[in-house]
Amino acid sequence: MNQDDDLAPIAEEVTQETGDHDEPEDARQTDAYAVLSEDTEAPKTPQDYLRQGEKILAEGNVNEALDRYREAVRLTRATGQDDTDTRVELGDAYAYSGQGLNAYRQYKRAIKQSPRKAEPYFSLGELYQRYGRLDAAIAAFRQAVRLASANAYYRYKLGDALALFGDLEGAISELEEAIHLKP
Repeated sequence: MNQDDDLAPIAEEVTQETGDHDEPEDARQTDAYAVLSEDTEAPKTPQDYLRQGEKILAEGNVNEALDRYREAVRLTRATGQDDTDTRVELGDAYAYSGQGLNAYRQYKRAIKQSPRKAEPYFSLGELYQRYGRLDAAIAAFRQAVRLASANAYYRYKLGDALALFGDLEGAISELEEAIHLKP
């Protein structure tokens, strides 16, 4: 399928909205494709792919969004850059789409590559908490807090997990610290 086939349903909507019905239908569609082509420039960088993935995911097209995220990881690695953050974003997209095992794999790869970055631990903690693994979530959140102790949201999430786990004293301590960091 070529790009024009992908844009056909959208092109029809744009054609209908323009009200240019005096022209032959083919001319109206050509104009609609021109408008769409200007707005949908092909991604060139990993960041472009990530932005497109976010937009497409928000529109509900999970498979196409995951393709964009995977391409961002591939491009990041191909250029020799650190792909930790890109992997975390791919993991987040997998988690959002209900693919917990794939999300877990991406977070673990990111941790293995950059064990001194907090975000992969935090995202792993959120995944564990979503699946009811509070003990593992707390361990992951604690590691994220160790690496980024000034991050109020990480402390808040640790406090939340501790409260759910039944450690109210620990939860209060973390939540107070979160408030202290960001009143």
